[in-house]
Amino acid sequence: MKNKFTIENAVMLLIDHQQGTIKLARNLPHAEIVQNTRALARTAVETGMPLVLTSSMEDHFQGLLLDDL
Repeated sequence: MKNKFTIENAVMLLIDHQQGTIKLARNLPHAEIVQNTRALARTAVETGMPLVLTSSMEDHFQGLLLDDL
């Protein structure tokens, strides 16, 4: 494969990892989702990869980003 993703040409994008939104997930326990999200963010930070966090409608059910972020 010629064009591989590397730390230098990629970005970690975590979309709407908000307190209320995470409560809607039913396929994994809440604690596991938070743990996985924390691991992804930590990986980006420790490798120097840009980390982009998005959120929406913070003043509604979705709420603020997870405290761990």
